[in-house]
Amino acid sequence: MKNSVLLIYFKEIRETLRDRRTVFTMIISPLIVMPAFFGLIGGFISHQAAGYSHAVEPVAVIGASANDPIVQSLSHDRHLILIPMDPRTAQGEMRSHHLRAALILPLNTATLLKNGTPIKARLIFDPASGPSRAAADRIRSDLQKMERRIVRQRLLAKSLNPDLITPLKIETNVMKGSASLGNMFLGGLLPYIIVLSAFFAGVAAAFDQVAGEKERGTLETILVAPTDRRSIVLGKFLAVFTVSLVAGISSIAGLVVALTSGISAFRFFAAGGVSMSPKAAAVTFLVVVPICVLFAAVLITVSTFARNQKEAQMYLLPLSTAVTVPAVLSLVMSSEVSQPISLIPVLGSSLIIKQAMMGIYDPVFISLAIGSSTVYAGCALWLATAMFRRESVLLKA
Repeated sequence: MKNSVLLIYFKEIRETLRDRRTVFTMIISPLIVMPAFFGLIGGFISHQAAGYSHAVEPVAVIGASANDPIVQSLSHDRHLILIPMDPRTAQGEMRSHHLRAALILPLNTATLLKNGTPIKARLIFDPASGPSRAAADRIRSDLQKMERRIVRQRLLAKSLNPDLITPLKIETNVMKGSASLGNMFLGGLLPYIIVLSAFFAGVAAAFDQVAGEKERGTLETILVAPTDRRSIVLGKFLAVFTVSLVAGISSIAGLVVALTSGISAFRFFAAGGVSMSPKAAAVTFLVVVPICVLFAAVLITVSTFARNQKEAQMYLLPLSTAVTVPAVLSLVMSSEVSQPISLIPVLGSSLIIKQAMMGIYDPVFISLAIGSSTVYAGCALWLATAMFRRESVLLKA
């Protein structure tokens, strides 16, 4: 039986490597295309952020004159162009995006400041516009600095210590050994990329190995050979598992190498530095194996049930949804979750990878996730073997 399994396995691997589509999804896409895609996104975001920080934004000033102390203070900000304007005109200019924000001040601002009366200022901006938010943040920051300066001057004028209004000064420090922002990002994104790469690489291989052979009429040649059906299923399963595993490892290598390369396009995602400890790498690999086992078993089962590749593709939408939804959930979920979550296929394994990148290792959670994935894969493989013994399923192309 062992020789038969290996014979089928090497036959399927040879045929898989001849298929450019499978080779692309297995190696080129996760190793090169996917990191390049995130590099483009990171480069665009960094360029846009740099543009916001250096941009000069037009802002309407309503009510106060150019000689007003607040207006004069804001005029020192080289990133703002202050334009006196009436409310109706300012509203129209903001809607047409010619203005980024509008500051409404009382007409007697100077008098109110002199008398020590609180001034009510209104800042209007568009939260859906990045430049508008940037201009509003600048105005808010400038006004807060002016406020602190005025308060200090008033306290000194009354011979009072300015520190009286700040009885508590909080100093924040990052805990030693905590994960960087780059590792947080990698921990959220890596499971998602691994799942997508491993699953879709397995799809290309599995759908061709059974449904494709039914369609081409070559499956009967294998069935009449002196090999039991279980050996055929195991050989094909191992071939799909290999393809998925290579794709998963390629996605890890591609993303980790890209984020640790220091290339400017990836600096946005690698904020604070990115590192993958040997322990995190070992746990990640340990979890990727049962994920690929599960994908290979399920895909072989679906491919066996389908009459041809067209029907197999029809089942791809619900399958891919069932796979990607848990992977997306792992992006937004906290790394600290209850242990029953580990029993959810894909989600539990994805969270283990996320935890590993954050330096969290829960042996019970890891054992439950790996064990449950193995059980699910075993059930799918048993079903595929059972279907392979039914001529009505194998010969219904």
